[in-house]
Amino acid sequence: GRRESVGFFLSGVCSLTRNTQHATRNTLGRCEGAQFSSNIKNIDIKNHKIIFFNGDCLAHSFALYRSRARAVSAMFGDLILRKESEENAVNLGRLVSRSACYWPDAIAAADARRRVSYRQLDERSNRLANALLGLGLDAGDRVAMYSLNRSELVEVEVALYKAGLVKAPLNARLSLEEALHVLADARARVLVVGPEHAPAVLDQSVDLPEVEHIVVIGEDSDRGYENLLAKGALQGPDVAVADDAPAVLHYTSGSSGRLKAAVQTFGNRMALVRKSLMLPEGRFSRNECVGHVGPVTHASGMQIMPTLATGGCNYLID
Repeated sequence: GRRESVGFFLSGVCSLTRNTQHATRNTLGRCEGAQFSSNIKNIDIKNHKIIFFNGDCLAHSFALYRSRARAVSAMFGDLILRKESEENAVNLGRLVSRSACYWPDAIAAADARRRVSYRQLDERSNRLANALLGLGLDAGDRVAMYSLNRSELVEVEVALYKAGLVKAPLNARLSLEEALHVLADARARVLVVGPEHAPAVLDQSVDLPEVEHIVVIGEDSDRGYENLLAKGALQGPDVAVADDAPAVLHYTSGSSGRLKAAVQTFGNRMALVRKSLMLPEGRFSRNECVGHVGPVTHASGMQIMPTLATGGCNYLID
């Protein structure tokens, strides 16, 4: 029969009894409403805090099974049930759509100016994804981000995943000369820029022949961020990307030389989410607020999606 990959991940603390903790492979047990068996032939998951590992019900773990699955809960089915016939297609944006279903009014992203709920993040990222595709971009095209920390950057990141576009984040602390080099090297077709960098970038736009559109956050004009977002449809785009397709171009100088891109694939980013959820200290959970002090256009941004996957809040400090 068709082989499938089923992953179950923990999004909160699972209260377990001693018996279920020591369930063996040959035992059919019950843990908080979930039936399980070690061969994973029939699965009935009623509590998303339950995961399976060799027939045991464990907390603070992640298990990935390659097996036949007849039934998987709706919570996980569209996210991490991946058929080989789909070429391991994955879309990280679905994690946010899932969170919006379960915690629509919880705060997903915030800064000193505004707060964005999960429902708003899902809807606004849908609109932005559609608007970017409406500019003529195709999956695999590059979109650059150059801004100090602000909640709109979370919307942009999720929108790029949903549209299958490649994120090329520019560290907000780069000089203008360095930023122009990265934009040219990344061959970015769109640049989303914050108000603090916009004047200098716009003055040099003639030196950016490959950048077809400059979108300015906080500007009330035709090139304004909100104006672009308003042009997109509310229904999210149906885009599937292979897990080995590029997702992010992280620019680093390494030990010497000019800035160069380290490529992360969509599969890499999904693995990052899974590994983050496996941390024994339980850093990511429903009630956590992650403060981004460093630029999210650099290393701090790697914590955005794990936080969103578990219903936490990203607070961006500029």
